[in-house]
Amino acid sequence: MTGRPLKPGGFFISSTVCLGESWVPYGPLIWAMRLVGKAPMVKSFEKRTLVDEIRQSGFVDISEPDVGAKREIAFIVAKKPR
Repeated sequence: MTGRPLKPGGFFISSTVCLGESWVPYGPLIWAMRLVGKAPMVKSFEKRTLVDEIRQSGFVDISEPDVGAKREIAFIVAKKPR
């Protein structure tokens, strides 16, 4: 069911790894792996950046429920206004 726009009043749910939250220096590691063709293009960002971009896209009632995931994983629920 991908590719269709979200209807007004619908919910957007995201579980996203935010590498900017990690103490591991993923940037150099991913760069080296890309050199040998073992990693895709990856953008590193923090949870607050993801939440800000969701809000700027017009979503409301944004929440980050605690689902017991690691600190680097952003579980976000947002609603598309009616």
